[in-house]
Amino acid sequence: MKWFYDSYPPFYGFRTGHKIQKLIYSKKTKYQMIKIFNTETFGRVFALDQATQLTEKDEFIYHEMLIHPSMLAHPNPKKILIIGGGDGGALRECLKYNIDKVYLVEIDKEVIIAARRFLKFVCQNSFNDSRTKIIIEDGYKFLINNGYKNFFDIVIVDCTDPDPENISLVLFNKKFYQAIFKSLKSDGILIYQSGSLFFTPKGYLNIYKKIKEIFPLAGIYWTVIPSYPGAIWGYTYGSKKIDLKNIDLAQLEKKYKRLKLKTKFYNPKIHQNSFLLPNFTKMISQKLNNKK
Repeated sequence: MKWFYDSYPPFYGFRTGHKIQKLIYSKKTKYQMIKIFNTETFGRVFALDQATQLTEKDEFIYHEMLIHPSMLAHPNPKKILIIGGGDGGALRECLKYNIDKVYLVEIDKEVIIAARRFLKFVCQNSFNDSRTKIIIEDGYKFLINNGYKNFFDIVIVDCTDPDPENISLVLFNKKFYQAIFKSLKSDGILIYQSGSLFFTPKGYLNIYKKIKEIFPLAGIYWTVIPSYPGAIWGYTYGSKKIDLKNIDLAQLEKKYKRLKLKTKFYNPKIHQNSFLLPNFTKMISQKLNNKK
């Protein structure tokens, strides 16, 4: 029985592995290698370029924490942009709200094709929802070239981790953050999948620093995802008006109940506590702020 070992370039000298029960799908696309396989511990696993993207066992943690902190904090989100997220998990969570449209911009159509066939536990029926608009395009070019201004309520960047050799690198530069800022309405929010808080804290906090230079409000929150290297995984937010970490708990709980949200991990108390940062991240953050 073969093993699949994650190969994350920033984590030299360390790797995690899954014992493969059965290889379900493998395809080299124009952009990346897609692999989907069944495992003993985490169920079905979806990997890109030898890096685990999600597992059947714990994907709900990642996707719920990516989506609900901003969606619940925003007073009335109607137009949402997801860059990446071709597996459909982020889209699934967005569609739990009374929204008008979700624009899913995915560079690799083969990811969506594979998700429809083999990751139905993730995407469910989200790709077929009438509120979903799928756009096969480079997320960077989509925003830079189309000139969106004051259009989106929330922008979610659900991409692979930055690496000089992968397709997501352009999604981590200042010009892209500025384009997102321009595309958001006056109370708009940006959420960024930001990688391992444990293994790459400096890279993670550099994302925060760049976003903080552009948005009036910025911050970091985190969760624990067992199948990801180091388990401690984080997100960065930028906001024009709404401070996600200072939303009244009673307000969050009232809206959560009113919307009858069904979540396996996220709840309003977890929302508030996810913004409490470990000391080691606070120290690095202070160093970055002192370099201004």
